[in-house]
Amino acid sequence: MHRSLLGTATAATTLSFCLLTTAAHGAGAPTMFLSDVRPGMECTVSSVIQGIEPTTFNATVIGVEGGPRPSDSLIIARFSGDAIASTGIGQGFSGSPVTCPGPDGVPRVIGAISQGIGQYDNFVAGLTPIEAMLATPTFGDAPAAPPVGDASPAAGAGSAKKKARRAAGSAAPWGTGRTPLTLSGPRGPLASALQAAGAKADRPLLIAPTATRMQVAATGLKPGDAVSATTVSGDISAGAVGTVTYVDGDRVWAFGHPFSGTGPSRLAMDRARISTVIASPAIGEQVTYKLGAPIAPAGTVGFDGVSAIGGVLGARPGTIPVGATIKNAAGAVVQQANAAIVDERPVRGGSTGGLLPLATAANAGTAVQRLTSQASAAGSARTCTRILLKNGQKPLEQCVDSIVTQPGTFGGVETGVADAAGAAVSGVTSGERYLRLVDRVQVDVTMRGEADTLEIVRVKQPTRIRAGRTATVRVVVVQGSTGDRREIPIQVRIPRFAAGQRTGIVILSGAAGASEEGGGGLLDALFSELFEGGSVVPKSLDALREQYTNDGVSGLRAVVLPGFSGSEARELLTGDSEETDLDEEEFQALFDEVKLVRELPTYSVEGAASTTVRPTR
Repeated sequence: MHRSLLGTATAATTLSFCLLTTAAHGAGAPTMFLSDVRPGMECTVSSVIQGIEPTTFNATVIGVEGGPRPSDSLIIARFSGDAIASTGIGQGFSGSPVTCPGPDGVPRVIGAISQGIGQYDNFVAGLTPIEAMLATPTFGDAPAAPPVGDASPAAGAGSAKKKARRAAGSAAPWGTGRTPLTLSGPRGPLASALQAAGAKADRPLLIAPTATRMQVAATGLKPGDAVSATTVSGDISAGAVGTVTYVDGDRVWAFGHPFSGTGPSRLAMDRARISTVIASPAIGEQVTYKLGAPIAPAGTVGFDGVSAIGGVLGARPGTIPVGATIKNAAGAVVQQANAAIVDERPVRGGSTGGLLPLATAANAGTAVQRLTSQASAAGSARTCTRILLKNGQKPLEQCVDSIVTQPGTFGGVETGVADAAGAAVSGVTSGERYLRLVDRVQVDVTMRGEADTLEIVRVKQPTRIRAGRTATVRVVVVQGSTGDRREIPIQVRIPRFAAGQRTGIVILSGAAGASEEGGGGLLDALFSELFEGGSVVPKSLDALREQYTNDGVSGLRAVVLPGFSGSEARELLTGDSEETDLDEEEFQALFDEVKLVRELPTYSVEGAASTTVRPTR
């Protein structure tokens, strides 16, 4: 017997009622039980290849792996047809509904493309059964229904899904981890810097051209449409692009796998436009993917489940506004950019804390790029970030100078502006209680045509320092054009294991490289405990406010090395000592792997200085 599934019931008896109701009223497309899926079935797939309208291509069922429940299983199919002949399938195809004829000849949805299985040419992939997908709630306060034919709750679906992947016999290169975000707007080194930041935060980013500003009003969705779980919208946008699998009234299921797998969610659900499919053989981390971006509001993703994301049409989630205003040296506004970040603070485990610094940085840096019409530009800028708080609290404010004499691999003044803005916002995301106070963020950038230089000449010891606490060192720099001296305050974290030891604090300039090898054993032994327990959360809003300064300079990095004097640490890190036993490769590994207390890329700040302190216990 074949009936359409709703998947919002809380028990098997309620689910059965929903099934009968749907069959009678035809609210959604007919579906097929997993038990009726057979090898050799010839089926049809619906998915957008380019533009906004779905295209169809073919699928042949190879078999079913895992089991016995749908949440434990993966349907394996081979795909063919002119639409995918040159690319195969990959990221973005996730959620594409696969429809096969039932024994009665009626076309029925059996599931959705959800993950690769490592096949080289991308023509074989796994499908999540439709029963497992429709057991996903469409809003966070709705309980998940158990799989059809099983009266027990689907609480173990996460581990069961892993078993199904192992049963498939190959590591899946897409659809099994955190879904990549497609970020539209930034270009050049700024885009690369944001990708690196995303990688550190375990959120892979794909960079897309600025999305076409299509005049598309709020719209509904149908199976096969491109859909975006959107986290940032406006002059920049970020979202994970996939495909709609099933629509039942105002309820929508998509992806066939998690976005982040956090459960209750508040993401924007948007219709998306696909520019093209980027083909790549399944080798290592290379994947084929759809290049696309959101173009029109559709609703809200209310649940981020193991087997699908579920949402509702119409209602939109709350957002946090982020603005950037670019002024010339005379103070006239010459460029503006505005973005809105989805506000997931009402749900535990949401993405707001990670997105806020990233989106603030991307929005400000992209505004500079649009002004200069360059992906990377020389010059200098003063970036003042103002974080407005709720309940009439005094805003958090920080101003930082970025100075770039010559753009390089790590970018120009646009990247300095982005880093200054992102770093300012990172402070308020250090604790949930502070993040909840944020009302909006405004970044004001004053551009200057000339670029100057600064040289580090001295580091002043903090007046008070304790192991396991944050201290403020003052870095003395000299401006190249005038000879003026400035003192720059920098916050540093003193690790707990530094108690009783002399400890070198080194202030460096120059962008830190990224180790491609992922580790050198030298620092694994010396500094494995440096950040144990994560960053220190200030105990009060006043303590947090003390970390903000109006006299910062992007490009200074503080490194804390317990067991070394300041001069020894400086010689070790800069390579100035002729007595070092490290060869070039060992030194590079040391420099790449050293734990940086605070890091901003630099371009024209020169030199290094250090101090030695003896922390109390």
